[in-house]
Amino acid sequence: MGGLFAHWRQDIEMIMRLLVAAILAGILGWERESERKSAGLRTHILVGVGSALFMCIVAMEIEAFPHEPNVVQFDPIRVIQGVAAGIAFLGGGIIFVDKSKNRVRGLTTAASVWATTGIGLTVGIGRYVVATLATLLIWIVLRVVFVIAPQKQVPEGDPDEDIYEEREEEFRRRPNAGAM
Repeated sequence: MGGLFAHWRQDIEMIMRLLVAAILAGILGWERESERKSAGLRTHILVGVGSALFMCIVAMEIEAFPHEPNVVQFDPIRVIQGVAAGIAFLGGGIIFVDKSKNRVRGLTTAASVWATTGIGLTVGIGRYVVATLATLLIWIVLRVVFVIAPQKQVPEGDPDEDIYEEREEEFRRRPNAGAM
């Protein structure tokens, strides 16, 4: 049977990959959203699903043209490079430099978007366990490392003094701050 349902088994697998990418990316996006960062839940989900979709397309194309020499050659590495370049552009828009206060904002969020791309690409090739463990590791970095990282001592009168006071106060207001 051709047409719409010709590849239904493969389509179900690809849909599962996209759903898993959305869930895993959503976990990281939720963390950024809860911290009121510029790239939150929707951005992370779109990045995760989009990158998984690109890898699914590669998998479908490889299956559609199996071992036909001199016809079509697919190089998944080029897809990864293209997705990474696009995300680098997006990440550049998340990072802000405030020259008046000599600070950079958005690096962690940009890095989490970049890492979400890796998760989406990993799910896109069907490696759910690796993607899930990577999500857990990244979530730990975003949520826990802030708590255990040594705090920068800021001299009084330093332009960054208010940032560190805001972060400490924000951490104290969290409902689970003392539950670690």
